[in-house]
Amino acid sequence: MKKTLGLVMALVMILTAVSALADIPSKTTADLVVVTTTNKKVVVKATENVTKPVTELLETLAVSNSIPYAAKKTLPEGSTYKQVLEAVTLKIEGGTAEEDLALNLAFQTNFKGKDVAVFLGAIEKDAIVEWKSVETVGKDDGTIDLTLDGEIQDWLNGREFIVLVAV
Repeated sequence: MKKTLGLVMALVMILTAVSALADIPSKTTADLVVVTTTNKKVVVKATENVTKPVTELLETLAVSNSIPYAAKKTLPEGSTYKQVLEAVTLKIEGGTAEEDLALNLAFQTNFKGKDVAVFLGAIEKDAIVEWKSVETVGKDDGTIDLTLDGEIQDWLNGREFIVLVAV
């Protein structure tokens, strides 16, 4: 009887703790980045990707902030970007290669006037399968304008991808 009562009490305590945690708002990726586009036909949203390749990459970035080798290879020779300051997973739906897609990315980090490399890594089930990069400069308001040409837009449309912003 005491064992049963002890198990019931433990279960009640666990359920109470879980429900209390559910009421606390957390900082998610979507809370930390704002993505806007002028093309109303295209939906671009931040996602909460917790697959193994993404979580492993984010854990590595938390320790060293180093640009992954496969991503760094996509930059022109002589590029001097050294560290990743922001990362987010996104998904584009409805894009078309007929026109460029202009995105504005607002992160917690202020990129005003900084040269940045934005690395785009296509995610498939158990790997980040391919990287492309786009270089740009932070705007006066600290956000980043990112133009995806038709080829990159076609490559990303409908699939989830990780975005790394490096300086």
